[in-house]
Amino acid sequence: MHKWTVVLACLAAFVCAGAHAQVSVSKISVNNMTVYKTSRQAEAVAVLALPKRIKTPTGTGFQEAYTVIFSIPVAGLAERDVLQVSAEMEATNDCSYDVGFGTWLVIGTDASSTVPNAARGESYMSYPSGYNITNGNYQIPGAADRSFGHHGSVTRSTVFVVPRGMSGTRYVNFVAYAQTDKLDCRKGNGLTVEKGAGHLSVIHYSVQ
Repeated sequence: MHKWTVVLACLAAFVCAGAHAQVSVSKISVNNMTVYKTSRQAEAVAVLALPKRIKTPTGTGFQEAYTVIFSIPVAGLAERDVLQVSAEMEATNDCSYDVGFGTWLVIGTDASSTVPNAARGESYMSYPSGYNITNGNYQIPGAADRSFGHHGSVTRSTVFVVPRGMSGTRYVNFVAYAQTDKLDCRKGNGLTVEKGAGHLSVIHYSVQ
């Protein structure tokens, strides 16, 4: 007979302003498998800030702000364990122009890890990719003065084999960012991550 253990925990979903909301995460264990999943109903709303203009050695450039939308700590990792991850979110573009919407999955040493630091044993689980959330009315005269918006959704999934040297507790983070070269959004200041339209789940298969 299988032995099931069910645990409820609260994790922080980080927003770009530095504040955070609590996200309910369920944990179910049976034999060598543990399933973690965030609650859709408790999803935090975040604003993906537009890039900042910065000075570079060759002139000016743009620096994106990376935001952890969901984070799940996975305990008891060992070499050759397998993590099966799936995630999704939806964002709204309230600007009067197209805004890039990028995401990736990272396994890090804490809940705020965005770009992996190899020296700390962090790694991409799925590499950054994205697309433009278009504003369907941007060609209409005077569109810049109107509150048109559009929605975009993304689904990411991966299977990750724990490498040599990685053990203990690591954090699976779902990261997102907004990208544009206009920087003059009159409403929302970026992309808004919608409540109730996303989740992160991790299945941990232990070889021990």
